[in-house]
Amino acid sequence: MKIMTEVTKLDANPGSHIISFQNDDCYKYPIAYLCEVGFMNLSEEEIRRMGQYLLRGGFLIVDDFRGERDWSRFRYQMRRVFPDRPLEELPRTHPIWTCFYDISNLALEPLYSNFLVPQYFGLSDDNGRLMMVVDYNNDISEYWEWSDNPMMPIEESNEAYKYGVNYVMYALTH
Repeated sequence: MKIMTEVTKLDANPGSHIISFQNDDCYKYPIAYLCEVGFMNLSEEEIRRMGQYLLRGGFLIVDDFRGERDWSRFRYQMRRVFPDRPLEELPRTHPIWTCFYDISNLALEPLYSNFLVPQYFGLSDDNGRLMMVVDYNNDISEYWEWSDNPMMPIEESNEAYKYGVNYVMYALTH
């Protein structure tokens, strides 16, 4: 949120709020972040309310998961939320990659494996509004978390911040 405030002049809330989709407070926040979704098991109420959150204009950033098992589990959960809406790979020409910074090269590699190929997916509503961006086989937030560590390459951390800024700016303007 500090980066958002500095580069966009957005008055971003610096604190974090861990809220379940079962809590009405979830509707107060235009953007939600999920990580490590390979173990996610949503209740029927969470399924219903996550769908409502997204269809009411909410935006979901999904990050930090990898491998076929995690991907299958996540897709299963999303089919429960929206049985008729498939996750689709976001092309490099999608406006989310250029709405603030131009990151259409999508060259940020995962920190934890040289063998994984990062992919980016989205889920849209009936009007074509992107409701969710999914960082599969990557962990963009790992760069954010350790950006103040001198061992973390500054170029990659800066690139990862661009992803986050674009995600938030896209969500707030579409």
